[in-house]
Amino acid sequence: AIVESVPGSCTGDVSVQPSAEECARSLLSGTSMPLPQVLSLAWLLPREDAHKATQADHGGAFYAGAFLRGGLYGLRSTCSSHPFSIQCFTRLLRERFPNQVFTSFGIFFNVLTSMHRDSRNAAFPNLLLALSSFTGGEVWQEEPGGQVLRSVQGTLMEGKLLDVAASPQVLQAHLRFHCTEPWSGDRVVLVGFSVDCTGLQNFQICQLLDLGFVLVQTPTEKGVLSEPHQSFPPLPPAITSGAPTSQAEGTGQVARSSPAEGTGQVAHSSPAEGAGQVAHSFQVPCPGAQVKAGPGARGQAPGLEVQDVSSEEDAEGWRPLQRGRLCSEAELEHAKRVLRDFVVGELPDPRKAGHLEVSPFDPCKLDFLRGKLAELLPDPGLALERPEGQPFWLHLLHQSLVLLGDPDAAILVDGDESFVEGVPLGDEQPIPRTPQVFRKRVNFKSLDVTDFEPDMANYSSAELSSDQLEKQFRKDELAGLMHPTTEAAVEAEYGPGRLLVAAMGAVSKPSGEVRPLHDGTHGVGLNSKIRVLDRLEVPGPSEAVEMTALGRETKEAVFAISVDIAQAHRRVRVRRADWPKLACRASTSSRTIWINRVGTFGIASAAYWWARLFGLVGRWVLRLMLTSFNLQMVYVDDLHLMTAGAQKFINLWIILAAYEVVRDRAHEEVDICGTACKMPALVHLSLLFLRAQLREGRRLVPAPLKEPQSRQLFRTDAKCETGRENVEADDITNMRFERFS
Repeated sequence: AIVESVPGSCTGDVSVQPSAEECARSLLSGTSMPLPQVLSLAWLLPREDAHKATQADHGGAFYAGAFLRGGLYGLRSTCSSHPFSIQCFTRLLRERFPNQVFTSFGIFFNVLTSMHRDSRNAAFPNLLLALSSFTGGEVWQEEPGGQVLRSVQGTLMEGKLLDVAASPQVLQAHLRFHCTEPWSGDRVVLVGFSVDCTGLQNFQICQLLDLGFVLVQTPTEKGVLSEPHQSFPPLPPAITSGAPTSQAEGTGQVARSSPAEGTGQVAHSSPAEGAGQVAHSFQVPCPGAQVKAGPGARGQAPGLEVQDVSSEEDAEGWRPLQRGRLCSEAELEHAKRVLRDFVVGELPDPRKAGHLEVSPFDPCKLDFLRGKLAELLPDPGLALERPEGQPFWLHLLHQSLVLLGDPDAAILVDGDESFVEGVPLGDEQPIPRTPQVFRKRVNFKSLDVTDFEPDMANYSSAELSSDQLEKQFRKDELAGLMHPTTEAAVEAEYGPGRLLVAAMGAVSKPSGEVRPLHDGTHGVGLNSKIRVLDRLEVPGPSEAVEMTALGRETKEAVFAISVDIAQAHRRVRVRRADWPKLACRASTSSRTIWINRVGTFGIASAAYWWARLFGLVGRWVLRLMLTSFNLQMVYVDDLHLMTAGAQKFINLWIILAAYEVVRDRAHEEVDICGTACKMPALVHLSLLFLRAQLREGRRLVPAPLKEPQSRQLFRTDAKCETGRENVEADDITNMRFERFS
């Protein structure tokens, strides 16, 4: 223990203090970071001398995080000597400055900075938080139109005072001059700032992330850093220059920096009470945001916009190790541990090839897992209620997505037009925009214009398959997707003129079944009235190339799997008022009217609503996995997954378990597809031989023997004269040649 005077300590002027790391461990075990305890911890930390640019006779600073000096990148030694203490202060910065980037921080003890501008700072604001109580000590910042004048290089300039003692503040030191005002009392200020991390090694970046720093550029798993000129997704609303955290907005992109709280013109990387500039703002910290791929992005022209719905429609939006860097502690810990424990318990060896034809997860065990997940939510009882006619546990999904900050979670349960109650077709009023998920639709396709006919005859393909259509309709009735009725019953319930009986077509499947085709265009004219204002996009070759390239960057053997979602469009419930518009017949001559209650293949808005619903499910799974390397891409009803890294197989099963736990297995079929290839006979035999050799321990190569000296094997008489005989032939074997001439 250390006995010393601790200014500002809540335990008195003189106290017996444990080491800084012991105090930090105790603080980290709590649910919050009280400032008095954090201040006590700060006084226990080692301090460097005040920078020469300051005007103080005393004072010092504690630095942690990344540094950049003259092109040399690295981490400060405190990252190894005081990891628990650093985690306390990074946690405090994340709590007080949510969604802000900082690669380093400094704690300044009674340091007075001179007038300077950190012209080489990163384009991110520095985060100022007072740890002690003091009077005065504001930070003057250059501000056109400000009421406070200060001399800057011999010229009076307008500015304003940032009251650090009153509330957390943000200072833009990248473009603006600033300095510290005099104060009374002990002035201890925590300053978060950013430096360029593009030159750091992957293990150094991982160490920063483990310590709690918030980065923008992160490495791909066992790969290289993101391209220095790549544009990253805009950050959510944060804090503006010189405003308290409750009134702030804006952040930006990483640039070269060298911050310092009192370092003159910043020739080196000493942190400062200033950095950054305001750049683009956005509304949510989740990977559902519209982004722009910068120049050089694979498969995209410079400046081409790409969209990330759940990494299903774009593999470029967020690299795997970028995900979750702006998440809160609750978001980072939400549900993944429960899913991992479940998978480990159910699959002791996730690498084992089980040749599975059905899911390995027992339905009863999935119910138990669903209950464990519900316990993490605000209303566990409601979370375990599955809406009638819905294959997904929408209340569970909604509450979880709200905790994760999803921008479109409300559409699941809120209002009369939701996935719980049923969504509108969009023929009476345009379906409203969802700008945080979809881009704006600018082109509307012109459909065939035909005479209005509310009761259409089926096409010949349907008439020839009427028995199979009837069988399919009966099957859908049992699943709650359709119900039979009559024209009189529809008119009595919905009123006259509401019934639209569309022409049916049928397409044969390889299995011998038929796929019903509901023609919502000709005759009934329903599709021509539907207006979807969001642009629906699906992945193409460029997204597939990007997905492959990201997998190659990991330097790992990746594992991929494809999942086919049966009857994807019919997983969306349509609002009851629109049911009579989705009527059809199995046969033209039949008097039975079949009413669709769900999305129907052939209706213009069906694909949009399915993409929006599965986008929510996909984002939920993606947010649970966060930085675990996985890429997911969906083309309508085909889900493609790719994992890499040492935990790729267990991560794959966690993903599949997450998809299973939010759906009702009785109402949805998911076929896991794979590729089978016949191995050449010689390759098969070679592998069998290698297996046998390895099993018997024959995997050691004998050491090479010393090459023996050469010896003479034969010698003959060179004369070869007639009448002469070589009688020494027997001596050749005995290596005796001395009698040869």
